[in-house]
Amino acid sequence: MAAADRQVLMRGVGLAFLGRLGAVVEAASFPLFFALYGPVLFGIYATAWAAARLAAGFTQLGMVLMLQQFVPAREHDADRLAAVLRFALVRALGASLVVVVAVAALSPWLARLVDRSGALGADGPWLMALFAWIVPAWTALEVLTGAIRALRRFGPEIRVRIFYEQVLRLALGTGLALAGVMKAGLFLAHLGSAVIAAGLALALVARHYDLARLPRAALGREERRRLWAYALPLMPSELIQRGFSELPVVILNGLLPGAAGAVSAGYYAVARKIASVMQLVFNAFDYVMAPLAAHHLAQAGRGRIADLHSYATRLMLASGTLLAAGLVAASDLLAAALGSDADAIAPTLGILVAGRLASFLFGQAHAVLRAMVSSRLVLANGVAGVAVMLLVVALLAPVHGAPGAAVGAAAGLVVTHGLAALELRLATGICAWNRQMLRPLAVCLPLAAALLALDALLEGRLPEVAHFAVLVAALLLAFGLLVRYGLDAEDARAFGRLARWLRRGKEEP
Repeated sequence: MAAADRQVLMRGVGLAFLGRLGAVVEAASFPLFFALYGPVLFGIYATAWAAARLAAGFTQLGMVLMLQQFVPAREHDADRLAAVLRFALVRALGASLVVVVAVAALSPWLARLVDRSGALGADGPWLMALFAWIVPAWTALEVLTGAIRALRRFGPEIRVRIFYEQVLRLALGTGLALAGVMKAGLFLAHLGSAVIAAGLALALVARHYDLARLPRAALGREERRRLWAYALPLMPSELIQRGFSELPVVILNGLLPGAAGAVSAGYYAVARKIASVMQLVFNAFDYVMAPLAAHHLAQAGRGRIADLHSYATRLMLASGTLLAAGLVAASDLLAAALGSDADAIAPTLGILVAGRLASFLFGQAHAVLRAMVSSRLVLANGVAGVAVMLLVVALLAPVHGAPGAAVGAAAGLVVTHGLAALELRLATGICAWNRQMLRPLAVCLPLAAALLALDALLEGRLPEVAHFAVLVAALLLAFGLLVRYGLDAEDARAFGRLARWLRRGKEEP
């Protein structure tokens, strides 16, 4: 059964990874928007979007994770499925509309707070009020796609995300900039893309849930209490996870005076978005591991959860090491592309990538801990990590700007995931580290060092575009070598035809 479980895991991870490749396009779009709209306007937009993401983390009320936990046991009962979906949608959208009303009432004050340089001028208040509608749009998108993911239908949900990430925002943002709509361009592009993507998500949900049952679908008081009891402790946890990404942007804009705050926030946002390519690996496993852990727990398959956790951890760490080396190698090329004024991006990116890689040491411990032990432990770990992050950011960001904020974010992330791994071991005996991790590491570490050495060798010898193309080709080659030589036959089998092609002629002892 272990081989079958791993194939299910990797099939879902592959779909999630391909879908989240939209994050690569988004990572490319941020530098493009930085160049099109300028550092100040981009920094203001990045701050507003970071605040909206934090608000959406609150308005979800833990419903996305609640769906992953409770839908698998009800997927053969259409009435109960509709009732759980209605429970999640009504409460999450209701909370998001409260945010819209509050932002509209406070928009003059919020405009002065976000736009400290006055770049938006008199347009600031109405832009803040308009952009507040991103919160219900984004909340609906995440709850609806979460409902699909809870049924382990990973591919369709991912296609909606691709459409949003790869096409809509990039096209709208670029088009509005070229049309001369500068102050409102990024706000309108993001809002429009989110609304359209939420509509696509609703159409997708209608194919797997009977929406005609929603008006009359109802849950008993005891079941509502159970859903609230699970979801509400996860709401702060979800908010905390977003805090690691978004709070440094907001804090930088507030700590530094005038336009310097927006510019520094923009630098950090660009670096964070590029570093989020590492998050692509983490999210691909998280999207699949959380519902699979809940499913196996319902089937009393604790041993199968332990095997999947160990397998996922060694793959995350090995592939993440190669990806981290590639991103660090390319960081100076990015800084050069944005101009000498953006030199802070390269060190900020390196620090964020290192922090994310360090968190990969603990695999998906937080997802397994949440499913098997307690969501309250996940919350406590997040609180500890955010406390560390805020302390370090407050100490370093006023002096070092974006790189100082990156140190704080990296430190908080490692604390959060390290605590989850420790608690999972103490509570269940499950530990991801074993001898099977040695072979992938023995292969990926020299390959990572070779990528960095290749970057140093090529520096100044090739045009920047050619230099970048060689690094991408070398990274793909390194992944192929990892699958061929860094995985044993059982681990590689889950990669299906790709592994058979890469390992042709290779015999395992």
